[in-house]
Amino acid sequence: METMAKPIYKYIPNLLTLSNGLFGALSIVMYLTVSLRAALCCIAVSLIADVLDGMTARLLHATSDIGGDLDSLSDVISFGAAPAILLTMVLRGLGWGVACWAPLLVVPASIYRLAKFNNDPRQTTSFIGLATTGNAVMLAPLALFFQSHSVAPTPLYQTLFVLFMIVDAWLLVCEVPFFGLKQLSKGWRANIGLIIVVFAAIVALILFGIEGIAWAMMLYILLNLITWLTHKSGAKSTIQ
Repeated sequence: METMAKPIYKYIPNLLTLSNGLFGALSIVMYLTVSLRAALCCIAVSLIADVLDGMTARLLHATSDIGGDLDSLSDVISFGAAPAILLTMVLRGLGWGVACWAPLLVVPASIYRLAKFNNDPRQTTSFIGLATTGNAVMLAPLALFFQSHSVAPTPLYQTLFVLFMIVDAWLLVCEVPFFGLKQLSKGWRANIGLIIVVFAAIVALILFGIEGIAWAMMLYILLNLITWLTHKSGAKSTIQ
């Protein structure tokens, strides 16, 4: 029995996903041949493609297992390896010594995260652990901050940075819930944290440019950690 050929438009979501991975790889080439800002533009294109592939897949009823696998593989390149490598190369150029390699911890953490949480049924309105896309939105502008301000590699800064990257890698694979855009249907009271982060991101973008997005993402992480610790403490008090 012959199988009916898939309509060409059904391939659009997968093409967008592959574009995500392509521009993630291209960002590294752009850093080496053009500039860091050109590299960040490529990561921005990857982010747009990542949003559009899911939207078009649902709109065209073209979701598939291979599409999910392609999405994870592309995310590892664009939102795991690319921002980590960019940050590493920027710090290496500034003479940060051994500490410059710390961002590479994000690569195995991102791979493990996508393998562990990709099909997690708990992730309906929120994420379990920091999403690779969110982490990339923080690390990529952070590379621009270090390059623009030529941050001196003092022992204190190096130590704090390595600790920061260890925590960042842990956040990718931890069991801490992070609120996402999908919970907007719950009403504004349930989204007060998200509203604060979006407002902070707009203000930071106006005041500090692209670098400000990194600070907004750190606020996002901090709010989620505080919420998690508060609920955890409350649960222990109820049990006792």
